[in-house]
Amino acid sequence: MDHSAPPPEMLDELRRRVAGDVFAPDDPGYDTWRSAWNPLVDQRPVVVAVADTVDDVVAAVRFARAHDLGVAVQSTGHGVAREADDAVLVVTSRLRGVRIDASHRTATVEAGARWDDLLPVARAHGLTGLSGSSNDIGVVGYTLGGGLGWLARRFGLASDTVLSIDLVTPDGLLVTTDADRHPEVFWALKGGGAGTLGVVVGMELELVPVTEVYAGTLTYPHSLAWAVVRRWRDWVIGQRPELTTQVVIEPTGVSVRGCWVGEPTLGRALIDQWRTWSLPIADDWEIRPTDRLDLIAHRTDEAIPVGITNDGLSVVRDEVVDVLVAAAAASPDGPARVAWAGIRHVGGAVRNRSEAAVNGRGRRDPFVIELCGGTAEDRHGVRTELAPYVTGATFLNLVDGVERRDRTASSFSADHLARLQAVKAALDPDHRFRFGLPITP
Repeated sequence: MDHSAPPPEMLDELRRRVAGDVFAPDDPGYDTWRSAWNPLVDQRPVVVAVADTVDDVVAAVRFARAHDLGVAVQSTGHGVAREADDAVLVVTSRLRGVRIDASHRTATVEAGARWDDLLPVARAHGLTGLSGSSNDIGVVGYTLGGGLGWLARRFGLASDTVLSIDLVTPDGLLVTTDADRHPEVFWALKGGGAGTLGVVVGMELELVPVTEVYAGTLTYPHSLAWAVVRRWRDWVIGQRPELTTQVVIEPTGVSVRGCWVGEPTLGRALIDQWRTWSLPIADDWEIRPTDRLDLIAHRTDEAIPVGITNDGLSVVRDEVVDVLVAAAAASPDGPARVAWAGIRHVGGAVRNRSEAAVNGRGRRDPFVIELCGGTAEDRHGVRTELAPYVTGATFLNLVDGVERRDRTASSFSADHLARLQAVKAALDPDHRFRFGLPITP
């Protein structure tokens, strides 16, 4: 790839069509706008179109089609599956509008809206959306990948709340999809990943009537890691769907984090079982507003830019605990192989709605293992040790880079993958949107 600048006449053409900014490789600002959130991603698009309006997105896609170029899409730059080399990179981060319809409990968001834009406004109306562990994540990208958050066992994934999607197709047409209009495209987008079928420029979401929850983290010393994980494994069995939790092992300790959606005294009684078992060295479980649930995982999320991966799990065997504790333990010879290793308890509404969902395979297991940080080789080595115990399923939001591409198919059943490929073939037969998930027509 030569990554050369396009001819001036091409740039002039695009600049005439786009009200926002257009950057070629030699322009000041190109390096800023081509950058992804993960600093390890080094992509070199032919041109970057920073949209100020939906019409700008339409113009950029039509420009790419006219010049036989691929199209990549970026908002916050999280979750890059393939670098946007020699493509038109459409950046939607300026489109951050949010509108709440309190009477119908819905939110309409633009392509670049982040959870920080939506949650405080929704909470003022007594509502919230199904956000994840970080509020600076884009609502659209997170939701299209499934969206597994702290309210998941009670209400499901963020993708389950989608009511309609506005899409700029690979042909440069702006269409609205929902259960009645282009229903196959709508089905594919709700968990089939972003940047594969076009540019999503707007989305209507159902909100839930929750403003406060009982949530936080208990931390124990690393010396108790094995005991804490085993106890957590037994403790979560049979828990009500109001409780979504995760156990996380780090070189410095082990923590039980999560969220109870319901009467706070009931949630406090559940966590008191841990306090009675062994006094934690840190404990910040408390009543929290729903727009600050990102603080639960704030510290460990800082490790994600150096890589994250996951595997579905049916049963947390002792052998699994052994592998995870060892992987997240520092040794006299060097650092731990991963920055942290965790297990999420899912099931509940996540599993209940899996049969019809495009990403049903990736949301069917009762547990999800996460490995974060370390090198790709280290994470692969840990996954190899876990291979006899995991199901082979992948949850798209929790994997990135090369592995996100290589393991995409394991998020879908064979039937759903074939159906997704049929949608891709009908909508994008030229594979112009080839920088998202590797769904080929």
